[in-house]
Amino acid sequence: MIDEVDSQSDLEGGVLSASKKALRPSMAEIFIKLDEAGAAAFLLDRDETMPPTNDAF
Repeated sequence: MIDEVDSQSDLEGGVLSASKKALRPSMAEIFIKLDEAGAAAFLLDRDETMPPTNDAF
């Protein structure tokens, strides 16, 4: 049984392709890859201090 089918078409060439596997990753797969890459640590390590104010005006 096929749970998911993804299709793409090329109107200029007249080609229609179907695939059992999604051609784009799911959101869950994207978040898994971000976790593996340490994206959360990147957000925690950034400088969150406010920039100095400009009193020119």
